[in-house]
Amino acid sequence: MAEKKKIAVIATGGTIAGTGPAGDAAGYRAGELPVEEVVSSVPGLGEIADLEMHTVCQVDSNDITFGAYREVKNLVEQLETDPSVDGVVITHGTDTLEETAFLLNLVLDVTKPVVITGAMRPATATSADGPANLMQAVRLAADDSARGMGVLAVFSNMVFAGRDVKKTDSMSTDAFRQNEFGLLGYVRD
Repeated sequence: MAEKKKIAVIATGGTIAGTGPAGDAAGYRAGELPVEEVVSSVPGLGEIADLEMHTVCQVDSNDITFGAYREVKNLVEQLETDPSVDGVVITHGTDTLEETAFLLNLVLDVTKPVVITGAMRPATATSADGPANLMQAVRLAADDSARGMGVLAVFSNMVFAGRDVKKTDSMSTDAFRQNEFGLLGYVRD
């Protein structure tokens, strides 16, 4: 059996860490849950990879700052030089996920997989999509085929190039699309 990979999870807040009235998909506050709680809510995630958690900020992605972007960039570059880390997952709010993915794709020079994901429904919603997106992002970051591909985005089973991903729907869990170039692939359990 192959040794488990070690994946660093960098949290920035967003809906994936949002809380609100039990069961509701609206009326929540983004970035409320610590990354440890978000990760522990995903059954079987620890069987996929050993996880190392980092928190840069816990905000709605509309409130993310250039200082936070710089901190994420520096942290990813530090993790690139750490031989014990095999890949990075960034949890992020969806309102500015495409801009963050594009920016990081421009400024990072890394070969380890860097995968950004989020959620359209808060963690307290009846049908929260964050756990599945996080599971898929960790699976992709632990896959050797994702090395050297730049920043990738994973959402609703789909793998997008960070430079081309677009949010096209503010209501559906299937909210992201790729420009005219199409998807890079799909994540299947």
